Amino acid sequence: MKYINNIIKNLRKKIKLYEYFYHVLNISLVSDYKYDKLLESLLILEKNFSNYSDNYSPTKIIGENFSNMFKLKNHILPMLSLESFYKIDYFNNFCSFVKKKTNIDNVKFCCELKIDGVALNLLYKDGILLHSLTRGNGYEGEDITNNINLISNLPKKLLGHNIPKILEVRGEVFILKTDFNNLNKMLLKKFLKSFSNTRNIVSGALRRKHSESKLNIKLLFVAYGIGFIYPNNLFTSHYKMLKKLKNFGFYINKYNLICNKKITVFNFFKKVLLIKDKINFDIDGIVIKVDSIKLQKKIGYTNKFPKWAIAIKFDTENLETRILNVRFKIGRTGILTPVAKLHPINFSGVVIKNVSLHNVDNIIKLGIKIGSYVLVKRSGNVIPKIVKVISKHKKKKYKKIFFPKYCPCCKKDLVLSKNNKIYICINKRHCISQIKKNILHFFSKNGLNVRGIGPTIISKLVDKKIISNPLDVFKLNENVLYNIKNISKKCIKKITYELNISKNVNFYNFIYALGIPEIGISASKNIANNFNSVEEIISANYDDFRNIKNIGKKISKNIFCFFNSSNNVKYVKKLSKILRIVF
Repeated sequence: MKYINNIIKNLRKKIKLYEYFYHVLNISLVSDYKYDKLLESLLILEKNFSNYSDNYSPTKIIGENFSNMFKLKNHILPMLSLESFYKIDYFNNFCSFVKKKTNIDNVKFCCELKIDGVALNLLYKDGILLHSLTRGNGYEGEDITNNINLISNLPKKLLGHNIPKILEVRGEVFILKTDFNNLNKMLLKKFLKSFSNTRNIVSGALRRKHSESKLNIKLLFVAYGIGFIYPNNLFTSHYKMLKKLKNFGFYINKYNLICNKKITVFNFFKKVLLIKDKINFDIDGIVIKVDSIKLQKKIGYTNKFPKWAIAIKFDTENLETRILNVRFKIGRTGILTPVAKLHPINFSGVVIKNVSLHNVDNIIKLGIKIGSYVLVKRSGNVIPKIVKVISKHKKKKYKKIFFPKYCPCCKKDLVLSKNNKIYICINKRHCISQIKKNILHFFSKNGLNVRGIGPTIISKLVDKKIISNPLDVFKLNENVLYNIKNISKKCIKKITYELNISKNVNFYNFIYALGIPEIGISASKNIANNFNSVEEIISANYDDFRNIKNIGKKISKNIFCFFNSSNNVKYVKKLSKILRIVF
């Protein structure tokens, strides 16, 4: 159970870090898909292990980090987020849930575009704008009223008749793609850093002191709902409420649609998917809401989401680009990987300049050449891949990709694998690239977990010939580290302290740290559970490994071959004398 508790704690910590970077620093460390999947995993764990519940978990609160630049004010009613899914088929589940809650077969839905911007809550009293708040943690937000002049279409005084005494209007602040592109062109002409996506521009502009803003940024606001309203009996339909907001002077998206049947919702999603690239602002999906205000109240809310609405996000992004060049790198196990240098493409704020081509077989299969125009797919995950060559571009100056005969790092001969797909550098003990990556792997989180020893420091130590394997790292002291440039005293003390406590290591972490090919943390745990000492695993034969549950032929062969090497056995025995391995 302690293991589960640690997983839950680590998930919460990771999600909160991503939220801080996204909401406060305007930096997307991961894709929306990866973030949503982490949140979904945490939610499942918390449901199955309710004794580890936490009221401050990211599954129960919308956010908690603020920039400290603005005063905080409370929303009258909570400004909740939306539960997101990546397949339109989930709408069937949503319909079943709504029917169960309402006991009504044919519920009307209002479908809208999910605009990718910054959520804003506007408070009007007697039709006059009092203040504007960011979503914040859902209960209180940053007061950015002084910056609303940047939003050109925001009514400071409501128009028309029957204006509520008190009204919270919720919506999204965004920028047109054309304005975004023009602004970036202007910045590049002035040799200034351009913006990576439209949301970053919006968030940065709203959170900057207006007097400091020298850029002509044209922000827009689209209303998508209300919070508190008094008197509260003005609306019975969400769709009609949007029409009324339009009469009050708000911009309402023209693509909003009332759907009486399931098929209409599915068709709406398909239509949006086809036209999304032609729309002059960024959208990342659609929103489906129960139209009846009465039914919305009956269905209710969680602490984080309204139960009567969901977002269906676009699962896959495909962008076209061109391969400018191909370089080769040597991995930890000596495998040569071709990496394509691309004309930069932007996936929701993440700029992709390089993508792995994997191996010879993949290059031949896709027909990839230097100069090829290709379609790059990013199916929600962080690592994109080339899915096909686009043949419509006719260009004669394509260059065939030739694999090197020698290792690009140590210049030794490369060996072609039996299946003729992979080139390998077998100069493991003297190839600098492999040395650096093996040391990094040894002290990584699933290995000995030494914080402070990262790729930069390892690279410096290897280049200066101070270390060449993990054994050498344990010989480091403060005097040696002081001679390395750009390492602070604080960092040096941290490294020496972490190295000392890392000597107490679980057997499975030790096995993982050895870097045996194909052996991840799960396989390491399975192997460790079957041996009681280092001597036992050294003397084991192939059948001993093969008999371990969930350990296949390939992994059994890899681990047997590793311990069948006299050099490896000497290395492991030396390590076992330095470390205090816990079995």
